[in-house]
Amino acid sequence: MEIRKIDDQTSLQIKYCRFICIFFMCIVHIPPGLGAVDSMPSYLQAINVFLADILGRASVTALSFISGFLIVHNYANNDNSNYQKWLNVVVNRLKSLIVPMVFWNGAIIVIGFGILAATGVSIQVIDDLEGLDAFQIVFLRLLGFFNGSSSESLNFLHDIFACAFLSPILIWLAKRISWLLVVLLLLIDNTITFQPVVTRGIILVFFGLGIVYCYRFNDFKPIHNIKWLTLALSVAVLVREYWLAFNGVDIFDVPGYQTIKRFAVSAVAIYAAYLLTQTRFNHWIGKLDKSTYFIFLAHNVFFILTWGAWQLFFGKDLEFPYIVYFFIVTPAWFVIAILSHQIIAYLPAFLQILITGKPRNSVKKHAIESIKKPA
Repeated sequence: MEIRKIDDQTSLQIKYCRFICIFFMCIVHIPPGLGAVDSMPSYLQAINVFLADILGRASVTALSFISGFLIVHNYANNDNSNYQKWLNVVVNRLKSLIVPMVFWNGAIIVIGFGILAATGVSIQVIDDLEGLDAFQIVFLRLLGFFNGSSSESLNFLHDIFACAFLSPILIWLAKRISWLLVVLLLLIDNTITFQPVVTRGIILVFFGLGIVYCYRFNDFKPIHNIKWLTLALSVAVLVREYWLAFNGVDIFDVPGYQTIKRFAVSAVAIYAAYLLTQTRFNHWIGKLDKSTYFIFLAHNVFFILTWGAWQLFFGKDLEFPYIVYFFIVTPAWFVIAILSHQIIAYLPAFLQILITGKPRNSVKKHAIESIKKPA
């Protein structure tokens, strides 16, 4: 199938979906989490199940699917040889994924040592270094092999890079066996393992699904057409998760349930992003999307610092004051990060790559272009 250029509608939908998914991927990493609340009331338990076990997990697979979808376009829009196409993809992903991952994993370790020196308190990030030599720290804590990143959520970047590295094989298979590629990936994930290349096999499964889907459909309209099915499945997932959480009984214990759950909720997220494209906020999402990746990269550093400050002022009790912190810290971080991201344009290009994976257009360049632009 010929791969057409992504249309404006699909591009806008991807931006909304990315923003939604990053929000829920951030909120599930707030320390120490709603699940740690003392004598947690049932309404908080319900919220925790909804955020962590449903939306948080599905956000990972939705972004994996979109990454697979987009990488097909990366290859299709490149006129170089197949090897050069792959090399360009790997180099670009190395710069945009691995470099900032290493930077922020390193930053959180430095902050952990700073907290230890200032207060004498060792946080989990420092405890996780115990018994590791220099090579293991680099291999596990900085590069994220075996799900070992110091900043837990950044393990996702390691896995997406590994998927991109394997993309020529996945694309070659997708062109020849189509949907059977997804079946093959599921079989491997459930019977063997993708480690240490890909730590969480489900990410590779949905990345492959995104590749196959792109070759078959090239936009998200077919997902919209099954919205009632995916909504019904999502409701079933919700019932099952709540029943298990509150009654300890699994009423939907079927093979492949976790994959079904992630597929259904991911599809609903993509459709919800489409509904948002029909609103009046479209002129904002383009601006916000520029900060979304930075929000994801730095959120754990912000959470550790604010959680430490919160404990100094309000104590370590995990009761009502903590609940306030839990619900305000992610929206607050989004606002602060979006504003802070504007400052990055003033930094040298190499620092921008370290912090965000790609340089923004410099302020100086914008100023020169505005002067040159005719009135």
